[in-house]
Amino acid sequence: MSIREFEGALPRDAFKEIKVFGKGHWAFTKVLEVNRLGRVRVVICYDEKGLDGEPIFLATNRLYWEERRVILSYSLRFRIDTFYKDAKQNLGFGGCQLRSLKGTRRHWPLGFTAYSLIKARICRSRLYRRVQFDKTIGAECRQAFKDLIQNLVQWVYKVSSKIPVNKILDVILR
Repeated sequence: MSIREFEGALPRDAFKEIKVFGKGHWAFTKVLEVNRLGRVRVVICYDEKGLDGEPIFLATNRLYWEERRVILSYSLRFRIDTFYKDAKQNLGFGGCQLRSLKGTRRHWPLGFTAYSLIKARICRSRLYRRVQFDKTIGAECRQAFKDLIQNLVQWVYKVSSKIPVNKILDVILR
């Protein structure tokens, strides 16, 4: 029997409400024997109280987990996927080809520290969150780079006092 047929045969009162991050989900769970997976805990989850729309089918080999924990773990997936994408594209993890464990032990903490500092910069104030709530890690990396260059140019300008800061910035940031 397919999982869709199994879900269709369930009585609607078999689903119970589960709260995850303040949002209600209606779920049913059972440990089942699945062809190539063996024994797994299957969770069938709806976002709507009336069980309208498409259900989400989740499976885990953690047979002792209750449905709330399975749904909670799945809901964190987007954040984890986003972190890996940002780490590969913007923090140098994608092109990293270290030859020694010592180099890896140096590179990873620095990369994670950079990510944490950039995330802290994104969330630095309530006003900033309201105005630019959708800023990505890549956009923030570019902004941090521009800020660093601007600070460098301003320092050079203070030292030399010959060329206006705006002209130097125009040349560098083209």
